[in-house]
Amino acid sequence: MLKTSYQNVGSGWLVILTGDAEEIKLAFNSFWNHGATNGELDWICDTTAQFWTSPYKLKKYFVNRAKFVLTSDTCNLWQVIKNKARMTRSQKVEKIFAVAEKVGSQQFENFKENFKTDFKIKFGGIGETFSVSSDKAEKPDESLKDMFITNGLKAREA
Repeated sequence: MLKTSYQNVGSGWLVILTGDAEEIKLAFNSFWNHGATNGELDWICDTTAQFWTSPYKLKKYFVNRAKFVLTSDTCNLWQVIKNKARMTRSQKVEKIFAVAEKVGSQQFENFKENFKTDFKIKFGGIGETFSVSSDKAEKPDESLKDMFITNGLKAREA
């Protein structure tokens, strides 16, 4: 079973696909074909891969996918609209595309709300704490040059 999630990293979003390698490839091809990305799929391990996108491209993916599904011959809505005699072909397509825009936008909003991952899960672990410290260098009693000369002479004497 494929699991899809994302991380909002500002203007770029990282989409993470987890599952069987074949499922991941098929899902990525769908994202690619429907305009979500033009980048590469980066494999993290055998069961997880990721790619970069933007919110605009991801919404475009959901809308384009809805257009594809709604205009397929197996879609009941398309069959009903296609058989309406009083509508021109362009009116039928406009009607379907308007529905696809609504459906795709709704799916995108659902995806944003329900599939966001916590940044810490990938980059720090849950409950893991990090401390910040500062290092400072102090000047030794001798100059650095004298220290190298002294240590060099000691090494030759030994």
